[in-house]
Amino acid sequence: MYISIFLLPIMAVLSLYAFQSVGWTVRNFEGNEIPYSLGVVVLFSFSLLTDFQLSNYIATSKMALVYIVIIWIIGFVDDLLGADAPKGIKGHLKYLWNEKEITTGIIKIIGTAVAAFYMVLIFEPDNLITALRYFFLLFLFPHLTNLLDTRPLRVWKVSLVFWFILLAYGFTPSFTIVVYLLTVLYILLIMEGHRIAMLGDNGATTVGAIFALWTITIATPQIQWLMIGIILIFMLLAERISLTTFIERRPLLNWFDQLGLFLKKPQ
Repeated sequence: MYISIFLLPIMAVLSLYAFQSVGWTVRNFEGNEIPYSLGVVVLFSFSLLTDFQLSNYIATSKMALVYIVIIWIIGFVDDLLGADAPKGIKGHLKYLWNEKEITTGIIKIIGTAVAAFYMVLIFEPDNLITALRYFFLLFLFPHLTNLLDTRPLRVWKVSLVFWFILLAYGFTPSFTIVVYLLTVLYILLIMEGHRIAMLGDNGATTVGAIFALWTITIATPQIQWLMIGIILIFMLLAERISLTTFIERRPLLNWFDQLGLFLKKPQ
């Protein structure tokens, strides 16, 4: 079981060179072409955990893996074919209304909704309110992390905060989950910190989907509704202001945002 952990850095390197060789790259905020390959590492590590069947949690089941794979594919298609504009759910819906043209963003919205509906059925909620709560989390979390992924390590830092919250909430993960989580976080820290590779839409949305699964599994209904409210508020703000500009104007947030980026990409 633990030997397979060594496959994660190998997968990170192989996917990096594979994406570079076929031109699956995007220009980052520094103007450099970077492969969006780190989502492969996240997906691969999650698939290994589900293969081990570490617990009775639905969040680490084969059914959950189907949801995660769908989200990854949707994000990858957006990385591969998506245009720079329009932005956000509102932007894509407005573009569809005005131009009568389906964007990859619309495909992402529909695909994520279908994947979320599938996963709601797997969780087997006992009433409509619970089903709606699950759906909102499964649908909105991938969009949230995608919005955050405009600078290196932002999703990484949010991931740390998320897992600390779960731990403070009383969640006790197995040793294997901890080892896998730390390994993936370390790989992302090094490769994103050096600006060697990025999560891309495929990686960021996959991380968000994993957040949704564990929030449903661990958190109480009250905390789940709170998370939905926070996500919706963040989405509304993101439609009106630039997250990067907001962070840059606040010294403490800007310091935290830059933390880890002292690792410069080798020339």
